[in-house]
Amino acid sequence: MINKEALQKKVHVLESDEGTGQAVQLISVDSAYDDEISLVDLWLVLAKRRNILLAIVLAFLLAGISFAFIKPTVYNYSAVLQIGVMAGDSEGAISGFIEPPANVLEKLTKSYIPLVLTSYLNDHPEVKAVPKVKASMAKKSDLISIEVRGQENKSTEYQAILQSIIGYIQQDHQPQMDIAKHKIELALEKEKIEMSVLNNPLTLKEKQKQLEIELLQTRINIDNLKDHRLTRIAKQQLVTQKKEQTNKLAGLVDEHKRLASEVVRLNDVDRLLEKRISELSATIANELKNRQISVSNINTGPEAMTVLLLDNQIQSNRNQLASLEERLDIKQPGLRENLNNQLKANTRSQEFHQKLLTDINNKLQKIDIDNEQKLQKLSEKQAGFQLQLDKLQLEHQNDILIHQQKIDDINFKLKGLRDTQPLTQPMQSLEPVGTGKKLIVIISLIAGLFVAVFCVFFLEFLAKAKEKTQQA
Repeated sequence: MINKEALQKKVHVLESDEGTGQAVQLISVDSAYDDEISLVDLWLVLAKRRNILLAIVLAFLLAGISFAFIKPTVYNYSAVLQIGVMAGDSEGAISGFIEPPANVLEKLTKSYIPLVLTSYLNDHPEVKAVPKVKASMAKKSDLISIEVRGQENKSTEYQAILQSIIGYIQQDHQPQMDIAKHKIELALEKEKIEMSVLNNPLTLKEKQKQLEIELLQTRINIDNLKDHRLTRIAKQQLVTQKKEQTNKLAGLVDEHKRLASEVVRLNDVDRLLEKRISELSATIANELKNRQISVSNINTGPEAMTVLLLDNQIQSNRNQLASLEERLDIKQPGLRENLNNQLKANTRSQEFHQKLLTDINNKLQKIDIDNEQKLQKLSEKQAGFQLQLDKLQLEHQNDILIHQQKIDDINFKLKGLRDTQPLTQPMQSLEPVGTGKKLIVIISLIAGLFVAVFCVFFLEFLAKAKEKTQQA
């Protein structure tokens, strides 16, 4: 490589000054070599200004070390919230969350986290800025992670913030969980009562007693048909029976009308309950809006008392709404089912008594001819009652098994309930987070080296520029 200083020393005598007789030397430098940079030249420049280089590097290094020791240690505080499950099946599979996890995440981000941070600022007026709280959730998961970063000396406050956020979600989900649990427990209690009734020996005996009475009555009727002494007074008895059956049928018709009117009244009650439920739902929604407005404007004690009163009123309305819904969804269908069963039984009774009237009329017309036919029918009926007694025993055992299966299913559902709760209490990370002290020192050293090299070359550039200016 051609030395630039050697080229600058090349001199060409172009002309002489006639007056003085001295030779005028003009320095001619090839411009093609002006911009060529040598690594040796760079090293010479750095060695020439090594004091400045070392001073700048040392200054940056000391600044980095000072910042690393002054910089507060930051830890990560986190809590994992698991969304509660409303119900599960016998295999343990989840059939429905209290609230979709995406909705809970949206509530946390848009409502509860800002609310808790605002409350934190109100309780700590000396604090100028609140910590940044972040909520996240993995895709297709029921776990929500809530994190906040801060110094170790405020770990208690950060954990309290996380606990308050979790508390809001739990308070929001608890009424729904209580209602679901109450419904399942009611269904379980009902099935247990029915199971105890079925297990009572008197239940089966009572059912068998009616069939045994009818079976005995059938045998008596058969004996009466075979007794010729009773045939003579059979017609008179049939006339008496016809009057009795007519009266019973009229009573059944009146009873049917009464039951039908009660069904109509039940429908009216359903409409009134639905209207009241709709009004209560609208009232609760309006009260919740008012409560949110009141909470956002809490500044004094009376306003806080207003929020408490609103909470009490909302809870009272919710309890009343749950009671109305229970009546509409459970009690009213039960009453309607009972009335419908009575109507069906009444209809069957009317049909039965109407048939008896028809039979009596036929018997009055041809009592002698029908004696043999009745005897045959009663014999078949006797066999049928005997079969029904046997069948009743089997059906009773089957009912016990069915109710036991229902009780097991309800117990599975009850065990499948899971409250919204944190997997662990808010905790501090084991290691600090953020940029480490070693990395800060290394970065400051590298930055100082770059700045020092730049300053050295910049000073060399200024010196060269000044030298050329003087030469010009």
